Amino acid sequence: MALFLSPNIIDIAFAGHPEARVQLSLISTLHSRYPNMENINFELPYESVSNGVNIISTALRGWHKLREVTVHQISTEAYRHLAMLPKLRSLELSLCNGRSDTLGSSLVLPAFPSGSATFMALRILTVHCQNINFCISILAHLSSNRTLTSLTLQFDRSASAAQWKGLTETIEQMCPASLSTIHVADNNSFHFEGNMDDFTLKEEHLEPLFSFPNLEWINLCPVSVDINDDNYERITQTWPGLIFWGIDGFARNQPPPRPTLAVLQSFAKNCPKISLLTMRLDGTVPCTSNANSRVFTHSLRSISLEDSPIADPAMAAAYLSDILPYMDSIYYEENSGEDPERQKLWAEVVRLHKVFRAVRLQEMARSQCQRKRA
Repeated sequence: MALFLSPNIIDIAFAGHPEARVQLSLISTLHSRYPNMENINFELPYESVSNGVNIISTALRGWHKLREVTVHQISTEAYRHLAMLPKLRSLELSLCNGRSDTLGSSLVLPAFPSGSATFMALRILTVHCQNINFCISILAHLSSNRTLTSLTLQFDRSASAAQWKGLTETIEQMCPASLSTIHVADNNSFHFEGNMDDFTLKEEHLEPLFSFPNLEWINLCPVSVDINDDNYERITQTWPGLIFWGIDGFARNQPPPRPTLAVLQSFAKNCPKISLLTMRLDGTVPCTSNANSRVFTHSLRSISLEDSPIADPAMAAAYLSDILPYMDSIYYEENSGEDPERQKLWAEVVRLHKVFRAVRLQEMARSQCQRKRA
């Protein structure tokens, strides 16, 4: 391999390959041949190879200038090494990847002495593990960090609302005010079977995140969600800089959504930069507006709705075109598969919205011309 690579190489990536042993034999010598490595991506199934985790971990411990790291399983000492690197700015740990129910528990997180400077320069943290408690444990190592901007956490065992509250409280305690992006996903929510009440996310479980007023991108995927129009008014006032908001419970037996189409006015009024919404809405509640409630200069151009009841497509389309005349796309997906007729009704909303929107824009253009003449 040394014949083909410059000795000054600082970036390298290994993609998934059935012959992981061959790649591992090359990786085992990389740290000694290329000591200046800064960015590495080990996307190969080395966990299935005897001594694979040890080879990867040994290589990691031989590099002291790393800035960006993407790995799967690593040893405790390799994790400790990464935590102490002064320039590490991006870390992606994929400890599950759907290959084994046991993965994610083999990494034993180390204990650091009180006051240890860990992950000092980290800006992006991505973790895919077995359960939410492991995510909470990793966040405890961010107490010295003042640079984190993006946090992505995925776990493969469904978490209760109380566990979500524990997670958001830990984020509040450990993450810096620089945080602007949060993505948290319960990957097992679609297959959840149990007491829905204990697994339903409410506004109170999100309140610890209100300590981060500069959040721009929020995407949350719990088992179930119970947030109403009044809650959304407070949420949008708390995060006026939102660009993307996505929240959705994917459990098949969750109750109908509580927010109505009227929540779109809260986003339009309070979040001038919002460009995309993904959520569940109750489209059966009649909503009306007047000319004073239109938002002419808003950036919201697209909404993506899932498993949302609808009764009157004409009412919904007219309301959407009236309060958001510049919104040009509505996407709907029936994930539950239980109501194919609902998919047809939302398709009618999309069709009618295009017609009503064209009329609204013509009215606005005509009114603007009249004002100029006056």
